Amino acid sequence: SGGDSGSSSSSSTFQSRIGATYRRWTYSYMNRIFRKGALQKKDKSAEAQLTQQDLYRTPRDTEAAALGSKFWDLYERTDGNFLKTL
Repeated sequence: SGGDSGSSSSSSTFQSRIGATYRRWTYSYMNRIFRKGALQKKDKSAEAQLTQQDLYRTPRDTEAAALGSKFWDLYERTDGNFLKTL
């Protein structure tokens, strides 16, 4: 049973990484804003409308310029292999 905990921890870490990757690729972290944006069509009250306070700054490491730079660096390191870069 001692070996099971290491396997469980490894599995948990893997699942955590998969979840984080999925959220980045699908922008699921934006669901709260998307939901409110969709609802504002139905509810015209001031409280239902998106405001500047609903939005947040993109973390610097996920801004387009940073991601583009990282992508091209990895692309060069994989000798132009697109699949390995991803």
